[in-house]
Amino acid sequence: MLTLTSIEKYDNHVIQDNWRAGRIPHFSGIVIGDGRMIVMGEQIFLHNGTHECHIYPIVESVISSFIEFSGEFIETAVMKSRTYIPEFGGQVVCGEGEMGNEGFVALVNADILIWSAFFTVSNPFYEVKRSGDSIIAKSTHDILWEFPISAPWNARVLGAEPKASSH
Repeated sequence: MLTLTSIEKYDNHVIQDNWRAGRIPHFSGIVIGDGRMIVMGEQIFLHNGTHECHIYPIVESVISSFIEFSGEFIETAVMKSRTYIPEFGGQVVCGEGEMGNEGFVALVNADILIWSAFFTVSNPFYEVKRSGDSIIAKSTHDILWEFPISAPWNARVLGAEPKASSH
């Protein structure tokens, strides 16, 4: 079973060198700084007049296999929103990919990538905050996504942020 702890070595040079250069693997899913990758499925459907997104893990792989088949990395832009995660001695950052419809959330310790989540259906993420053992990220469509800190492959789309009551 896939696990992630605060004491693992996040030393895959391909992932770390690309992260320092502002790039992450161009695929929908989770990349872990030690070289593991979890490919995620993405589905968008119309429900009661609203577009909804569903994400789910498909398979675990490794960066060397990714490079063998595609190897494409995408440039990212980090937004200013950050939240500190003491268990990992780092912070969560968020941002966007090159195309405008893509977004990412990443847990980093200094310039070391612990994990990143990248999706083509999310739109850019511009705000992150901690909620218990998870990170809540808000996309530019004001859709909330939840990423468990120690198991980001169990991410889920929460939907639109509840509107404040006007009473």
